[in-house]
Amino acid sequence: MNFSNRMKKFLFILLNCIFACSFLYAGNNEREYKKLIQELGIDTTAMKATSSDGFWNVVWKKNERLYKFYKAFDKKKSSAIKANDKVNESLYISADYYNSFNIEANNSDSLLIGLLEDLGALKVHGNTKLYIVDNPDINACATPDMRIYLFTGLFVDRMKYPQILGICAHEFAHCLLQHAKIHKYESIKEEKTNNIIAGVSAAVQAGVAMYSATNGVESDWDVINQNISDMFDAAALKSRKFWYKYSRKQEIEADIIACKFLEYIGYGGEKYIEALRIMENAMPQYSYSLDESTHPTTSFRIGLLEYMLNHPEIIREEPKEHFE
Repeated sequence: MNFSNRMKKFLFILLNCIFACSFLYAGNNEREYKKLIQELGIDTTAMKATSSDGFWNVVWKKNERLYKFYKAFDKKKSSAIKANDKVNESLYISADYYNSFNIEANNSDSLLIGLLEDLGALKVHGNTKLYIVDNPDINACATPDMRIYLFTGLFVDRMKYPQILGICAHEFAHCLLQHAKIHKYESIKEEKTNNIIAGVSAAVQAGVAMYSATNGVESDWDVINQNISDMFDAAALKSRKFWYKYSRKQEIEADIIACKFLEYIGYGGEKYIEALRIMENAMPQYSYSLDESTHPTTSFRIGLLEYMLNHPEIIREEPKEHFE
């Protein structure tokens, strides 16, 4: 076989491997998309609401995680109380940072009045505040006390009113569903569980070592102590991964809600995907794999939303617990 034929054969095999890997990757992504939509999608009755505030009322009333958090808080569960206190404390600590923003417009501005009205935010939560901040970044942020900040970088030529409204819906979802408190609450619970497991395992190992010593069996206490240390480190690592995982899901949940909201009011969910593409082009660092990031990659978010719009038959599973 001459060199040319060997090269052709190599390229053929390489292309087939690339195709197979791409197919497998796409299949894995689609399975994850479906699972996330079924878990984090909105209740179908939200799309039948007669007003924007009606849409949001269904969203929060049918949210199982929000219900479980408030249920635990009402029962004075220590994890829920601690999470609430920690988030409120963070609001106090971060006040200087947010107060340092150069505010260009607030709720009294005509553009923001229109956004709030179309969003239906004030009818759902009267304390909702919307600001435009002098910052060239194409970004936005929100605080648990219902403040949404839109950076002036969003108001570029390609970012039109529907896309900005979609970004507002994304941030409003974070506020309304109290993602910050739920995030902290679930992280605290997981950390407690992991510490208990690590503690029990450490006690068992120590007991084995004592038995070995009592019965004349040699034990390496340095190894035992290292094993115990490793268990606590593993517990802490697992807790951090849990923290990231839930933050990632909350971003996806807010994406799904924003996309469905624009679909609900008639702009179409594609407008929100367009907003993400603009942000992706402006901040390409978020397009790549960030396994340990609190945010899923923008390309993953876009892929999931496109999959959702192309598969309307996939709906969220009925929550086991929710507000009446």
